[in-house]
Amino acid sequence: MLELRVLLVEDDVVTRSLLTEVLTGRGLEVDAYADADQAWIVWQRHRHRLVLLDWLLEGTDGLTFCRRVRLDPDGDETVIVVVTGRDRPEDLQQVLESGADDYIAKPVDLSLLGIRLSIAERQVELTQERVRFQRQLVHDALHDGLTGLPNRQLLVERLRSCIARTARRPAYRHALLFLDLDRFKLLNDSLGHVAGDRLLRAFAGRLRQCVRPSDLVARLGGDEFTVLLEDIQDIRDPTRVAGRIHEQLAEPFLIDGQEVFSTASIGIAVGNPEYTKPEEILRDADNAMYRAKAQGPGSQAIFDQGMHNRVLRRLHLETQMRHGLQRGDFEVWYQPIVRLSDSRMVGVEALLRWPREERPWISPAEFVPVAEETG
Repeated sequence: MLELRVLLVEDDVVTRSLLTEVLTGRGLEVDAYADADQAWIVWQRHRHRLVLLDWLLEGTDGLTFCRRVRLDPDGDETVIVVVTGRDRPEDLQQVLESGADDYIAKPVDLSLLGIRLSIAERQVELTQERVRFQRQLVHDALHDGLTGLPNRQLLVERLRSCIARTARRPAYRHALLFLDLDRFKLLNDSLGHVAGDRLLRAFAGRLRQCVRPSDLVARLGGDEFTVLLEDIQDIRDPTRVAGRIHEQLAEPFLIDGQEVFSTASIGIAVGNPEYTKPEEILRDADNAMYRAKAQGPGSQAIFDQGMHNRVLRRLHLETQMRHGLQRGDFEVWYQPIVRLSDSRMVGVEALLRWPREERPWISPAEFVPVAEETG
């Protein structure tokens, strides 16, 4: 038998007593009231999954009560049955349009009441199954399947809320940490993908231990994670959290009986009123992470505008290189190698040069690394 708490709203004493007796006889717990306003307060407290109520009540009528329930975020989980003496087709249509699931005609026929209650109880079961299924779908859509952490979509939603809060209150502060596991590809290739997945799950667990319950730890994909720190009181809080993460990673992970050591490069971007889109702070935290990675494994870096300018310059340089290749701008110069004993040339070193008319030549130290990274 379904364990169910029922809310009964009926101002007629005889009908209320009859319905209460029938409901309790089915093993159901009943909260019975004659007033819809009082019943509404009780429903908000207990969120009853089954409501039986009269249409015509003193004060707030039953159909208004139905609409109130349906407007509540949890209202779709409640099955509502209206008890009414009206049986015209247009009246019954009005009952259903108010959000009720079913109706029982007065005077109440006990045999028919039992059938309708059985139907209502089954509706409650189906509603609960549907709600559980919908919640699972929402959870799956917003969480990473491997680690169970929030995913990029949920992170973006939380970032959007933080940005809106900062726009209203400039003193409000938040920060985003962007983490990338160092040498993860090497570990993944050497240990295997199954062990790599276990490492990612273990890393996610350690990240949770480094933050408050109100902070958000998310996995963006691969070995990239983020930590969103909300309502920080001290500008040094993000670096302290980064320090705790490095301390956690100082201890080895035990993967398939083997100790595995890993570090993380951490980029930090502190929220400010200039951010208007989640993608902007994500971009800057990512840029800071790459600066940290360039400093060496287990490093951290805080974003500054110079990083963004350098990234823009690099993107511009890459674009210019592609155009230069199409135009044939690049030249090979040969540097002679001379034997000092007799001053004879014994070979040459081939050097790539990029002469350009519109600006001074670009040093190979600047464009060769970009060429290597972009293929």
